[in-house]
Amino acid sequence: MFAICMYGLLQSVSEDRPTYLLDSSIIGSNPGLGFRPYSENLEHGGNLIWSVSTNSENVAHWTKTLDGFLQGKH
Repeated sequence: MFAICMYGLLQSVSEDRPTYLLDSSIIGSNPGLGFRPYSENLEHGGNLIWSVSTNSENVAHWTKTLDGFLQGKH
């Protein structure tokens, strides 16, 4: 019975692309994105990271925060 069900499932699934894409899927075309590390200023900016690439101090702050998170110091 299991083999018959697996055979039926594998015949209905495409190997090239998902069955449901973008607006036809349950999560839609904009599923959202979770990220870490969190901003230290959650009450004012929510969970957004505002980075200014021309500001070297800002880039250094987020680089340091990300490196610490990846090393397990969160």
